[in-house]
Amino acid sequence: MGAIALSCIAFVCIAGGVLIGMLLRNRLPEHHLSTDAKDVVRLGTGLIGTIAALVLGLLIASAKNSYDTQNTQLKQMTASIILLDRLLEQYGPQATAIRNLMRRSVVVLADRMWRENSSDPAKAAALSGERRK
Repeated sequence: MGAIALSCIAFVCIAGGVLIGMLLRNRLPEHHLSTDAKDVVRLGTGLIGTIAALVLGLLIASAKNSYDTQNTQLKQMTASIILLDRLLEQYGPQATAIRNLMRRSVVVLADRMWRENSSDPAKAAALSGERRK
């Protein structure tokens, strides 16, 4: 389910809750509409909002941590590959075949990494199928 579909569902649920609340307000007994009852509802709503903000903050922190970890691993891997390529370059023309093989396998590895991290698996599979042809 896409983000827009989930947003629309959430909007419909919230709007439906507001409409039901407006209809029920006219049918509630008077003691349910006192200031104390309104304060309890206000505090409950504040608590729910605070918990939602906390959960959202933890979700964002987790996503950032995951991104930072992957970014660091990618930088380390590319630095190691460059270092290995420069080391093989010092061996002269005897290492040219190995260097070319390593360059081709880096391209395959990069394609695999992008496909695994793709948000749309069907699109990633279609792209990988196009590249193989």
